[in-house]
Amino acid sequence: MRESKPAPTPCFATGQGIICAGLPRSGTLSLATALDILGIGPIQHGLRDTSTREAYAWSHAAWCSFPYLRSRLSSRDSKLPFYLPPYDALLPWTRADWDRLVGRYRCTTDVGSMFSEQLIGAYPDAKVILVERPVDRWARSYGRVLIDKTYCSVGGFIKCRLGPWADCTTTTAYYDVSMGWLGTFSRHEAHRMLPVRHREHYEMVRRLVPAEQLLEFDLKDGWEPLCKFLNLPVPDVPFPHVNEETEFLRMLRGLDIMILSKLAQKLFWALLAGVAAAFLSRSSTRRLMLHALRRTFAHYHHCK
Repeated sequence: MRESKPAPTPCFATGQGIICAGLPRSGTLSLATALDILGIGPIQHGLRDTSTREAYAWSHAAWCSFPYLRSRLSSRDSKLPFYLPPYDALLPWTRADWDRLVGRYRCTTDVGSMFSEQLIGAYPDAKVILVERPVDRWARSYGRVLIDKTYCSVGGFIKCRLGPWADCTTTTAYYDVSMGWLGTFSRHEAHRMLPVRHREHYEMVRRLVPAEQLLEFDLKDGWEPLCKFLNLPVPDVPFPHVNEETEFLRMLRGLDIMILSKLAQKLFWALLAGVAAAFLSRSSTRRLMLHALRRTFAHYHHCK
């Protein structure tokens, strides 16, 4: 008698994904930790998925999903990022495209929330968890942590401009995602757009997702509504409340130090190579001059 194959692990590829549509800076790490405790995974989250390949894939999705990024290609100086093929047609992604990026995950959260409209369209049967932070508090937090400390000002210059010279390009890729979603690369305009995009995002999720597939979840309510929605027993541990900002800022500081350290090493070796080249060049010139003088003296002596 043939043994039956085990059931595939629930994930987006099997049509059993969970879209956590609450925007970044809305307790996404606390929710991801809670889902971990419930045994639901793997979970996509920006603080966990730090691979360059993953960052490039999300940025590719942004260029294919956000009209603002494509509109910039009409200007004379704009071109595709170096990690995208120059001939890419930037067509809207299909289910197969999204399967390649999130198919192995059971849940998307954090950066994935900015693609909620596309994910809801690609996975219409997915359950959706929506955490909403008051717009004024959310805009201050997102603006301070992501716009000011990650993508703009001195920290943004280190990560987005100097980073590629130190072979660190993940922040540059996520810069396209975040600013492309906001519809601007201007720091001032990005701050102005935050409450607008917040309102549009939550209205869109509520409009597209059937009521029976949507949980509007307040983290302060703890396990009960979340477990009921997912048909899981309530665990015998406190609901996690993770200080995401502290963890994120610690990661940013470490990234800045790593980039500057790599650049210092490259500069040191470049200077050392330059000094060596100059020394060798001078030595070669000196040898040539001595050789020429010897030949001249020998010729003069021979003529006498």
